[in-house]
Amino acid sequence: MAVASKAVNAGVSTATGIEFQKHCALYILFENYGKLAGKKYFICIEHHDDVMFCHQGPMDELTLVESYQAKKSSDKWGMSDTFFDILTKMAKVGLELEEDPVSKSPTYSHSLEFLTNHAINLNLKQAKPKPSINVLINEANCNVKFIHLPQEIQDELNDRIKDKVAPETKPLAHINHISLAFIDLPKKHSSQLNQLVGFFKNSVNKDIADASAAVNLLIDLFRKVETTLNNGNISKLMDESKRVTSVEIENAISIINNNQKAYNFWRVEGKEISKKLSIPIFEQQSMQQSIQDSFDFFKDLKQAEHRKVLKFTQDNKDLFHLAIDEVDCIEELYKMFLKTYSTPLSNKHLKAAIVAAYIETRESL
Repeated sequence: MAVASKAVNAGVSTATGIEFQKHCALYILFENYGKLAGKKYFICIEHHDDVMFCHQGPMDELTLVESYQAKKSSDKWGMSDTFFDILTKMAKVGLELEEDPVSKSPTYSHSLEFLTNHAINLNLKQAKPKPSINVLINEANCNVKFIHLPQEIQDELNDRIKDKVAPETKPLAHINHISLAFIDLPKKHSSQLNQLVGFFKNSVNKDIADASAAVNLLIDLFRKVETTLNNGNISKLMDESKRVTSVEIENAISIINNNQKAYNFWRVEGKEISKKLSIPIFEQQSMQQSIQDSFDFFKDLKQAEHRKVLKFTQDNKDLFHLAIDEVDCIEELYKMFLKTYSTPLSNKHLKAAIVAAYIETRESL
């Protein structure tokens, strides 16, 4: 049974100071984007743990949860009480995940990773003549599983965690799921964003014109769920209000990519389209933004008129095989739509929607 925990997200009171967690989530997403494409998963922020990547099977059952305790620091981590507290919380998260009532596959497993952008230096002094034992986790040795630590350090950490959970021993069963990892993110917030922008271009879309806007759009997805109250202050993975799903992420990236295609297309064909569709000069400057807005509206169930334009274009995709010139094809779609439907959309927004629908439909052929 899930129990209330002071560690779980209680809403806006914990909304500040967790930008690093969102940046870590994006870093992990970009790093694994090629492997995640086409897979079903969801990401949680401040729910059981700081960041969780939850992988799903064909019936939405959980197959794997990768749970991250993501902490930035200005100093090295070491064998301190603060560090022991974090490992204790992670062990308890493992127990919470095991007991979470969400549907799980027979092969379900979870991992627990402590993620930080500063070095972890585990130094254990021993009685002489035994030498001290030292493990350094940094950019040169970026991930070490608990079970691969020297046995003396494992024993010390086990004892420290046992002291904090006694007489409750169940969390100790999850210590072996823990790993310690260094993430290559700078210390400053602005520098982290700059690195994520470059990472997005290298991993997701190398041709993107405004990768900064793309990263901010994805961060906004996480902001929507990070401050959502856990029901009764209890974390449950069945709570869909705390999820950013793979569908939402792919839709966002689709919009980002379509915006890039729209930018390129309007830069090359905008003047000719403006002539064909009689778009006044004063409207031409804002037309590109209206086209980009249309991609958002196509995915919004409340925007019936824009969705109607997209469906009309998709239903008439045979025209794409007949037309020789793209601008002529757009003009014909616009004329055909006006003959078929009346719409409350303004002329400007209808023309923008037709251009956006043309681009989206063309890319799906």
